[in-house]
Amino acid sequence: MPIRKDSRSREPLVRAKVIRLGSKGWSAAIPLQIYKKESESMHVETGHLIDVPKDLTAKQMKKLLEQGYEPVPEELQPAAVKKLAGKPEAVVSLTSGGKLSKWAGKVRKEKRKTIKESRKRNRGA
Repeated sequence: MPIRKDSRSREPLVRAKVIRLGSKGWSAAIPLQIYKKESESMHVETGHLIDVPKDLTAKQMKKLLEQGYEPVPEELQPAAVKKLAGKPEAVVSLTSGGKLSKWAGKVRKEKRKTIKESRKRNRGA
């Protein structure tokens, strides 16, 4: 299997799975090792932070991604754990200027940029 690079951490990943998202033909390479251990995911549009259990199936992982949840990068895990404070979910302010809100802003900006480029490409065709 070819090695893919995760765009969030720039670390080479040996295993990644490509999943179709929605009916518009979008797809995403999901690094499977991110979900192997207990980690956190955040809905970058709303700031909803959830604790993802260890025994997450591929179907549940796909459902989370379709809903807009992004895995929190490894370097932001301590901030996410602190925000959760042992609870299963929490809400992160998107305007606070904290580490998690800055990361969410970057992800939203990258999504907008990708969508804009896609629209531009599709208009020309």
